[in-house]
Amino acid sequence: MPLPWHRVGIWLAAGLLAGSAARAQPASQPGLFSGLPPPAACLALLQDRSAMKPRPDLTREVQRIRRWVKACSRAPTADEHALYTWGHPSKILRALQSGRLHFEAFETARQRSYSQLISRAALATDAVERTQQLERATDHQFDLRLHNLLQLGEALHSTPRDEKARADALYAAQYEAWLPGFLQQARLSTDVLRSKWLADHQAAAPNSLQRAALAGQLAALGQWTPEATGTSVSYGWGIYFGINPLDFVEHLVSDQDMGMACRPPAQSRRLILELSNPPVREALIRANILLPALPPGVLLRQKTEFVRPAAMERASRGHLVRAWNRYPIYVDKALFDFSVSCEVLTLESFPCRHWQARLDPATASKRERLERYLQRQPVPAVYGDEPPDWGTRLARKTEGCAVSTRIARVMPP
Repeated sequence: MPLPWHRVGIWLAAGLLAGSAARAQPASQPGLFSGLPPPAACLALLQDRSAMKPRPDLTREVQRIRRWVKACSRAPTADEHALYTWGHPSKILRALQSGRLHFEAFETARQRSYSQLISRAALATDAVERTQQLERATDHQFDLRLHNLLQLGEALHSTPRDEKARADALYAAQYEAWLPGFLQQARLSTDVLRSKWLADHQAAAPNSLQRAALAGQLAALGQWTPEATGTSVSYGWGIYFGINPLDFVEHLVSDQDMGMACRPPAQSRRLILELSNPPVREALIRANILLPALPPGVLLRQKTEFVRPAAMERASRGHLVRAWNRYPIYVDKALFDFSVSCEVLTLESFPCRHWQARLDPATASKRERLERYLQRQPVPAVYGDEPPDWGTRLARKTEGCAVSTRIARVMPP
């Protein structure tokens, strides 16, 4: 069986480590999904020849995938009335203080540009060889037979071992499929990129989406260092949430970080794409939307779950993508209007349904981190000029949650 060139083994090993944090578990793992039956409309599309056929044209492929996203999504359950995340204060506050579209433009550009900068390490180190690799990879963009990762992977898989130049180009072309604009960005030094993006940002109209996106690119450049090794965005761009605030406390890594709680729209429309439901996963794999477990020649399997990531990003707008890591994760695809649907997580707003669970001995380290965070948050104005001390507030929270739990137990469903 033909194998790619010698560097692939090294780069693939690095990719496995970098992508492990957000990797989906096998669909057969017990407890993997919510147990809900797959939507009938989702499985019905398997009989639709038009829905099953990938399109080389990006716009038509977005439309095709959009049909699948709508058909395979479900309404939130009672357990999904609130989702939680932790992160750097600049990210949380920007989400809460920006309009939905402006935040999406900024955050998508930041995440994508950061991944592009890190992924430069996958290219040839020799300057001449690198330039040739980028030029050959660019040529593949115009080949309609190689318009998604499965087709690029199959071409790489069938490339003889001695055709190193072709293998290099196909590998770089996979990065372009995952990160549109990667090949163009990789031609420029980071100093040139900084100057270009600064000039473009200054020239962009104030309050425009373009300006927000350029600000995101500059933020990515400010966060990137040559030592950076990887990102965990297997399910694409957006804020990653958990259904339980204790799950994601590990992302509370500094005293400046913040927590945020968000409520999905009240109307029970189908807005959650359940990627951890085995029949749904299998349908989306057969439709060439999700990558299979072992796609031949696809070396980015641990960095993205999708056959055509750029099309999936557009097609899933207005939804939550639900998947599984060690616990359920939800990726916001421009569904939340954060300034309306979300709030900073404080002691008083921490959900009672998870309050007692923080006392589990297995979560002792998380509990300490969580309570340090909660203690730092401003005391609500309702307490007046002389608010109670932390111990009193903690006792009130515990008693209040105990009362609400007792009430919930005796109230009829």
